[in-house]
Amino acid sequence: MNAAEWSILDLFRRYLVRPSEMLFCNAGNCRITDSSFHSAMLRLVQRGLVVKERPRCAYSLTEAGYRLARSRQASARRGRPPLQQVSKQSRGDRARAANQPLAERRKAR
Repeated sequence: MNAAEWSILDLFRRYLVRPSEMLFCNAGNCRITDSSFHSAMLRLVQRGLVVKERPRCAYSLTEAGYRLARSRQASARRGRPPLQQVSKQSRGDRARAANQPLAERRKAR
């Protein structure tokens, strides 16, 4: 799947759309070009992940599309470090450390 297709699925996930619930969306919502939106949406429909609904610009997820969008959310969470692992060093401390000679930085550790 390409980035435009993931962008569309991310939009469904962001709005907490469940299978068979309609979402009205267009290229502007996904922050992609109009032509790439339509081709990506067509590929998602052909794969059976999204259904084009009767109202204009309305789409819904299938069960398979919902599972794929949710799995993307889970894998994105696993890829990010938990907040406790983020460095607690302030921006000023990092700047001062970068300006110190290497020998002094080693002593400070």
